[in-house]
Amino acid sequence: MVIGPLTTSEVLGAKQFVDENDIVIVAPASSGIPGAIPDDNIFRVMYPPDTYAGQAFAEIVKQRGYENIAILAVDDPFGNGLADFFTKLFTENGGKEVSVVKYAPEPADLSGEAAKVSSEIARLKETGETAFFAIAFLGDMQKFLQQAVTDETLGSVDWLGVENLVNEDILGDPAHAAFLSKVGLTSVSFADKQNPNTQPFIDAFMAKYEGAEPGPFTNYAYDAANIAMLSILSAGNDGKAVKAMLPFISDHYIGTAFQAHLDENGDQAIAYYTIFKLNPEGLNSPRSAVMTARPGKSPWKSSTLTPRPGRV
Repeated sequence: MVIGPLTTSEVLGAKQFVDENDIVIVAPASSGIPGAIPDDNIFRVMYPPDTYAGQAFAEIVKQRGYENIAILAVDDPFGNGLADFFTKLFTENGGKEVSVVKYAPEPADLSGEAAKVSSEIARLKETGETAFFAIAFLGDMQKFLQQAVTDETLGSVDWLGVENLVNEDILGDPAHAAFLSKVGLTSVSFADKQNPNTQPFIDAFMAKYEGAEPGPFTNYAYDAANIAMLSILSAGNDGKAVKAMLPFISDHYIGTAFQAHLDENGDQAIAYYTIFKLNPEGLNSPRSAVMTARPGKSPWKSSTLTPRPGRV
């Protein structure tokens, strides 16, 4: 059994070896659509695949009436999978055109990509209401913003962004914060649901690590490890037996945030999403009972979306 790795690229890099050698991977945070594969040795037990987020973004775009979308996407399974899935839904919903500008992982800067996206936005705006969608990691978007803040075209449309961008670090530069407020950055992020296991985990973690709060995906890794251990206790130290037993264990496991119920691909099948929009007032103004994940005041305001049962 292996708990991890973190990203879909890393998970897929290990896939052939673990499948051939009866090793089971329990991945706590991988969500890339290319990782949704039936009957393999990879189980993504906590974080749902990006098909759910793609559906949410497509519905936001439809409701707002955007006719064209310019996308900046990291060129890896996560970025390409979500960009392709979103494009398919956008087209099915009657959208006109999606233009995708890709960038290589871990870029030194994104000045060239920023210029390309700006040019595409200018072109797309000639044929209808246009928005920008960032499928990128936090550090990469901070590099992109260095160019965006001085580009009138990039600042002339609404911005959407993946969950990595719901992070106060992106607002550390006052110029970046002012720019993102102007473009109304909107994001979709998986929403933890409080249950009786939530606070005891946080309390135990902070007691163990001298007051440090759990980081992103820490509780998912904890739950993934528990599912793995319970599967071994039930099936023994045998890869094939564990693979057969793990879905049953996972489907009945209530974790630190929610139940880990798996679909036919061995992926989390229950999804709750919060829609975040940057709040110019810098206050936490939830439009529903579900608050932002961070305690205290937040520069994000939130509402909650739950995909309909039975839908991807």
